[in-house]
Amino acid sequence: MKKKHRDLAKPVTVGDLDDLASQIITAVSKETTRIEGKVDVLDQKVNALDQKVTMLDKKVDKLDYDVSDIRRRVIDLEVDTVPRKDFQDLKFLVATHRHP
Repeated sequence: MKKKHRDLAKPVTVGDLDDLASQIITAVSKETTRIEGKVDVLDQKVNALDQKVTMLDKKVDKLDYDVSDIRRRVIDLEVDTVPRKDFQDLKFLVATHRHP
């Protein structure tokens, strides 16, 4: 927008004020439109990030469940597995036990 140079010795008229107000309103309107466009883009990005976070939360929950399941299985294996020494002792007893 070109700036009008005006003679400062000349009094300001209502028309001058109306013209200035119109220029200000136009500039504010353009800036508002530009900002609204940027806000829309940011909203879209935030929504996309929210969807990704939701997806990652579900994956973390699944991993937590899987890890818990693996821990339970390891504990079950530890409880159900006969220690090597006990197994060797049992083999020895079976081998040395004589049937009458």
